Amino acid sequence: MSPADLHELGEYVRRKRKSKRLTMRALGDIAGFSHTSVHKIEHGDYGQPAPEKLRRLASGLGVPAEDLYALAGYVIPDRLPAFAPYLRARYDLPEEAVSQLDQYFQLLLEKYGGGGKGHGGRRE
Repeated sequence: MSPADLHELGEYVRRKRKSKRLTMRALGDIAGFSHTSVHKIEHGDYGQPAPEKLRRLASGLGVPAEDLYALAGYVIPDRLPAFAPYLRARYDLPEEAVSQLDQYFQLLLEKYGGGGKGHGGRRE
């Protein structure tokens, strides 16, 4: 991650935090890490934050995690995941719920077609 990328990420986080009228400590509490980490990210002193940290920060700011991933220089795949892995990554659901939702989704695919762009209708 270049210093310019670190600066851009930090400025974005700072603007969003201030627009929500959050202190660094409050945002850190919401995101589940220290206000020192928020400070380091905002000032470009953090290096490349881990995706999980960015996801939690994005959640605390109410912005898409993909925005922070892009600013941090993470490559965003041009293919979307299959439905079950997406559910696991996006929602804190028990495995039984993921399985049931995936089965229902497969029924809808069979009924309405649409094998899925880039996945050929594969199930995960």
